[in-house]
Amino acid sequence: MRRARRDIAIATGLVALCLVARSALADNEEPYLDGEGLIAAVAGATFIGSNWAEYYAPDGTIVGKVRYLGMLREFRGRWTAKRDQVCFEYEMSRYNTCSKFREVGDRMHHFGADGRPKPDAESRRLSGNRLGEFR
Repeated sequence: MRRARRDIAIATGLVALCLVARSALADNEEPYLDGEGLIAAVAGATFIGSNWAEYYAPDGTIVGKVRYLGMLREFRGRWTAKRDQVCFEYEMSRYNTCSKFREVGDRMHHFGADGRPKPDAESRRLSGNRLGEFR
């Protein structure tokens, strides 16, 4: 009987520990931006990633730069916000995509529709057209 009580106590403790750990993880994850908050974070801002930078004009246009083979190349596109994601259309359609975002300080964390981090999963968010700061 003592052994059964001990086993129940251990199992209960493990379950409680798992619930606390899961709750702590959930509290550390910011929700995805959506609606007006998403639009406010994107419109009129420049996102700078490791090899790219894009300015998202409030009218839905994108002006960007990408570092490719040691050279900077400029490109253009359009962006639209849809509920909890932003969709991007570029001159080269194979790069069209949609992303969900979490904002942590001046960092934007990029996720696919499936919730997985994108390959270049983090960028710095700056107010205004700051493409000149990407070199």
